[in-house]
Amino acid sequence: MKIFLDKINRAYAELTREKGDFLLFACVELAVNESEWDVVVCADWLPKVKRKGIDIIINKLRQFFEKNDFLTLSRVIILDKKDSFYCELKDLVKNNKELTHNVTIAGLDVKQIHILQFQSDEITQSARTAIYNEIAKLDNLKVLQDIKNLVDSKIRAKETANFHRVNY
Repeated sequence: MKIFLDKINRAYAELTREKGDFLLFACVELAVNESEWDVVVCADWLPKVKRKGIDIIINKLRQFFEKNDFLTLSRVIILDKKDSFYCELKDLVKNNKELTHNVTIAGLDVKQIHILQFQSDEITQSARTAIYNEIAKLDNLKVLQDIKNLVDSKIRAKETANFHRVNY
């Protein structure tokens, strides 16, 4: 299984370099198709004709897969951002829900899911806000540290000046 996912990951990385980012790239094992994996993708750069998009993904997988690897691959599914699976997955990710094993998404019982890439404007925005808040905290700490250092240096300068006055 790990070898299979490593091959998927290499294909994903090369597709990203060649074509651009995915909004979603995941491997999904449904409970009804045990030991068979679906590659589920969503990307703005994929052609509108889903068959052409599937061909792009399959052709890239062929570069990394051996014949028996295709026995583990059930299908390639291209989603739109409006598809219920994408929307429910987005909500689960956004709310930090545990979703790697035994979860129901869009009415499908998912045994396992391995997400290599997932992004949406809402998640990106909430993550960006969290990052900005952390940066602001760090900036505030730095400002406080700078003020402390300035005060310390003024105190040391005054103590040094007083020491010199006492000695003269």
